[in-house]
Amino acid sequence: MITGQLVAGDIARERLQTHPQLTAALFKRHMGSAQQTWLGDRPYGPEELSAMLLRSLKEDAERALGEPVTEAVISVPAYFSDAQRKATRIAGELAGLKVEKLINEPTAAALAYGIHQRDEATFLVFDLGGGTFDVSVLELFEGVMEVRASAGDNFLGGEDFDDRLVDWFVAQIGPQALPEHHPAVDRPTAAP
Repeated sequence: MITGQLVAGDIARERLQTHPQLTAALFKRHMGSAQQTWLGDRPYGPEELSAMLLRSLKEDAERALGEPVTEAVISVPAYFSDAQRKATRIAGELAGLKVEKLINEPTAAALAYGIHQRDEATFLVFDLGGGTFDVSVLELFEGVMEVRASAGDNFLGGEDFDDRLVDWFVAQIGPQALPEHHPAVDRPTAAP
C-alpha cells in the first residue's frame, strides 16, 4: 500500500523491490492454507490478499466498462485442490463478486487463444506463470472442449526459475556482485 492505498501490477512489482515489508507476491500458491503474510504490522491470509487483488481488478473492469461488475469466472491453476478452489471462491466473495465458475488456467488460455473455434483436435497447453506451471491435454470435439489430463506444480513458476538462476549466479560470482540489501543475499540457497 502507498499511504494506505492498494496498488497492483507493475507499481506493486516495483514496490516489492523498495518496500518488501509492505508488498505481497506469489500468495496464490498458498490458497487454502493457514499461511500468513505480514504487511506492515498486520498478518493477511492468502484469501484476503487475493480478495484485495480481485477487488482491484473488479474496479479496473468497472472503470473500463462504465458499469458495475458483480459476477465473475475466475481461472485457477489446474492442480488446485478442492480446498484451494474453495478459498478462491471465498476470495471472490470477499471482493464483492458472485463467483459463477472456476476454470482451469490452461483451459482459459486455450479459450482465450481461440482454440475453441477450430476443428476437432487434441492439443497440449503449457501454462508457465509467475508462481505455477501447469500442463493440460485438451480435446475439442463437436464444439465441446474437454480436459483429458492436467498436472501442475505450484513451486515451478517463473519466479522459481529466477530464484534458481540468482542462486547459481551468487554461487558462481559471490554475493558481493549483488546490490546491497538484495533479497538473494539473505535468502537460503535452493537445493540442487
